[in-house]
Amino acid sequence: ILLHLIDLLDPRVTFADRLCYLAEALQIARSTSAALLSTSQQIKSSSDSQLTELIPTLEQRLQTAFVQKQIYTDLQMYMRALETHTITSTIINDDLQQHIEHIQYSIKKLDSALFDATELFVDYAQKYELYECQLLLLQLDGNEEPTILQTIWRRLLRKEVNDLFPSTANVTGGDYERIMILQQHLIERLRNCRKKRLRLPMDFIRGELKQIAHTLNNLSDHGDIVSSEDFSNQILSDL
Repeated sequence: ILLHLIDLLDPRVTFADRLCYLAEALQIARSTSAALLSTSQQIKSSSDSQLTELIPTLEQRLQTAFVQKQIYTDLQMYMRALETHTITSTIINDDLQQHIEHIQYSIKKLDSALFDATELFVDYAQKYELYECQLLLLQLDGNEEPTILQTIWRRLLRKEVNDLFPSTANVTGGDYERIMILQQHLIERLRNCRKKRLRLPMDFIRGELKQIAHTLNNLSDHGDIVSSEDFSNQILSDL
């Protein structure tokens, strides 16, 4: 019954409901498997083989569902930020309004069913630049291809920079405080990724941090305002 409810096409069944059903189904499967260990070999041979296949499938689906939950939460936070922006803005262009509608639709869809890792990656994590979720999904899929991981890490780090330092803006000596804020943001982001046991390619990240410092210095009208070595060391030493 629980397995049926997990994928039931019914708008009244929310994502939270499906997550509970999935967790409960896994718990029951594990308990049943443990109970079978004490039964006769004859009973085990007919029943345990099904559980042997079912338990890993449920575990994988539950891990994927937790990533879906993070995507759902991240999009809700993004939506609230956009709504705040529209309240304070005097002009809302058509592109922004359309973007908001797309996010609202995505949030509604995420709450209506459980999706597999590929759907979550392509239709949500990649589309909305949710880089931590991309890394989580790749890790669940067992994808350790260095080029893909490095590309995502580069985009993740650059997004933090672009949020504080648009590429069209010059950096001045007075922006040193913003650089310190950027450092703290990067430290917190990397700590969060480590907490989630994401793979951190440290040599690559160190190189990217140095390149970020170099980019900030290039935007400056007053020469180098931050040492690339100090910038990367201060971030990585605080992890």
